[in-house]
Amino acid sequence: MRIGLVTEWYPPDIGGVASHVRDLSKYLVKRGHEVVIITRRRNGYRRGAGNVIEIPSAFSFENILVPPDLSSLSEVIVKSDLDILHSHHAFTFLPLMSLIKAHGVGIGTVLTNHSSYLNDYSYVTRVLGYAFFPVKFILTNYVDRIIAVSRTAASFIRAFTGTKDVEIIYNGVDTERFNPHGSRIY
Repeated sequence: MRIGLVTEWYPPDIGGVASHVRDLSKYLVKRGHEVVIITRRRNGYRRGAGNVIEIPSAFSFENILVPPDLSSLSEVIVKSDLDILHSHHAFTFLPLMSLIKAHGVGIGTVLTNHSSYLNDYSYVTRVLGYAFFPVKFILTNYVDRIIAVSRTAASFIRAFTGTKDVEIIYNGVDTERFNPHGSRIY
């Protein structure tokens, strides 16, 4: 299977989503899948790996608050001949626009939500669900499956999904790296 993983953050970026996508990619390749990582271009450095495709910004500066160049994104999604497009994070342009394009050309779509905000204030989350109506529209109309990495992340994303089911799949642990009986590799 040919799988596209879409993320705003990918190494050398540091953080949970970047690490998750990197490790998921390695695992999928070990299982015999072809993986293409689609991420945004950064000012000042390039990733250079063969399966990493960087999408330029629609404007002259690179930032997650700036939409990607839609023609570049569309071309990559179509030419990559993907079976599934798996976006990570629901609140930035690149993952959301990728879901719309992939759905439009008949590619299966999955979204993983890694985030939760203000979960102790359910009324605030409900208001955010209405305020971010475009996100809710995309998640209910262009996403085949939604995954959350925790119950808290699932609770948060449900404010934006209407009646769509959210499946919880907890983050895994790389037992080759984190092995209580082996040598410590940091």
